[in-house]
Amino acid sequence: GPGESQIELDKRMINTKIKQLKKSLTKVTQTREVQRKLRKNVSSLIFSLVGYTNSGKSTIFNNLTSSDILVKDMVFATLDTKMGSIKMTDNKKIIISDTVGFISALPTELIDSFRASLEELFSADYLLLVHDLSNPNIENQANLVFDTLISIGFNKEVLDKKIINVFNKCDLNSDFSNIKMKFKKNSVKTSALSSHGLKDLKIYIENLAEKKFTKVLFYIPFNSYKISSWLYKNSHVYNETFCDIDFVGNKVKAKISNDKLNSFKLHFPEIELYTIL
Repeated sequence: GPGESQIELDKRMINTKIKQLKKSLTKVTQTREVQRKLRKNVSSLIFSLVGYTNSGKSTIFNNLTSSDILVKDMVFATLDTKMGSIKMTDNKKIIISDTVGFISALPTELIDSFRASLEELFSADYLLLVHDLSNPNIENQANLVFDTLISIGFNKEVLDKKIINVFNKCDLNSDFSNIKMKFKKNSVKTSALSSHGLKDLKIYIENLAEKKFTKVLFYIPFNSYKISSWLYKNSHVYNETFCDIDFVGNKVKAKISNDKLNSFKLHFPEIELYTIL
């Protein structure tokens, strides 16, 4: 109002802008929650790339998904979560996401600002934690990422199951035997720039995905369209044959995640099914 000093005016404008941003972030969070639920309703597994800034996450993402997102040696080059997919040998798709890179002494306000992006990690089946092997501070950077993941709500037991360490830039330093860090049991070595090791990483991802799926034979009664539709939406059906001896209907062979299999049994307890060994 009249007589308001420039400092007071600036403060008021900043506070107004902060309120607008918080309102926008709330809408983004709500939208992403809907998107996450939609993604989890499909049969694809989700692998999220996470790590210290400039570790090479976006380059790995581009190589795996044949994408062309911004790759730049700067803080927060990836401000929003990017999604892509890779095809497995049986044509099943795996979703890959690339999230914001972390920095040292990340302010609380900044964590809040990027929480909508970081919350994507909770819907991931695995976290591909990318490390820069050429950086002498690799251990400190790794610990900072671990601490940040815990600060947003992960616990150590979950991280121990979900983290896959990707030691990147092995063309500059190939030895990680002396590196001390938590959750080191699952590791892959890559050079995203030269593409070295990316085939091994893809195979590693495929092998992990295979362990999450079970081959099941379903006996679907004739005209059970709702059940057939559910299976095609929530699993990877690779064989279906009509049968009219002893049983009238379709024998459906599918690869299905354990979570989806449990959901199927809950929704359709009357259906006969057998695990294929």
